[in-house]
Amino acid sequence: MKRLLLAIGTIAYTLAFGAETARAQQEHVPRVSLETAIMNTVAEFSPGFGSGSSVAVVSMGADTVMMADYLIDAMIVAFEGRGEFTTMNRAQLDLLARGTAFPTNQEVDVAMAQTLGILLGATVVVTGAFESLLDFYRFRVWAIDVRTAYVQNISAYVISDNIIALLMGLPLTQNLFTAGQRWGTWLLNLLPGLGSFVIMNDAVGGMVQIAAVGAGAILFVNNIRSPHDYLVVGGVMLIGIQQAFNAIRSFTYLRNARTILVVDPDLLNVAVIPDTNGSLKVLLSHTRRF
Repeated sequence: MKRLLLAIGTIAYTLAFGAETARAQQEHVPRVSLETAIMNTVAEFSPGFGSGSSVAVVSMGADTVMMADYLIDAMIVAFEGRGEFTTMNRAQLDLLARGTAFPTNQEVDVAMAQTLGILLGATVVVTGAFESLLDFYRFRVWAIDVRTAYVQNISAYVISDNIIALLMGLPLTQNLFTAGQRWGTWLLNLLPGLGSFVIMNDAVGGMVQIAAVGAGAILFVNNIRSPHDYLVVGGVMLIGIQQAFNAIRSFTYLRNARTILVVDPDLLNVAVIPDTNGSLKVLLSHTRRF
């Protein structure tokens, strides 16, 4: 029994330590906020476009339409803010999307980008994708010259935060546990509650498991004193419930984090954009960070 517990503990430690090492290596990858990634991407693209180019942001691949729409709108505002290009507004893009039935929440290939650029009268078409990578995201954007099919690519790694969670339809909590920590919790909880207390600091999960196994042990002891098969069955059921609860809790438990609203005046954006009738209007946008 001691050897079994030692082996379980060793495996759990190895998983948790290995995951933490991988996490430490990932932290060397520069990561920025989504707003910074958008502004930096536009700034890097701009010198290659040529002053006066007509730019159309046609699509952004993302897991949700809400995130795709946010990225398209933010890119349009960022390009407009440069003051160097003619940027196709969202109304023009939506009109084309309805007429051609192409999805704005999926990345498009070069041939489709050229076709869309011709239909919009744009010289440069911008598309991209927002992809999940463990606890952060990769924002890939590429710009296609409609005339030559030349492609520019830029990638940025984005910090996960609550505004992204909201746009991606995720719970507004911080999941602070790695895969290794979850596996380690599950293994250590073979000794009921140990992993929950030691790794996750999950008192509720630990106490539920202790209570289930404790009740099962009491039934077994009572069965020895006064043999009844239903006591054995009850004990087995309670221990089985503990193991089922252990698996579910270990791999789904989220540590709650307080949500704070911060409004940063530096994130205000002002752009002048023509509407569908050709009249100019001022667009004021801001970002609220949670």
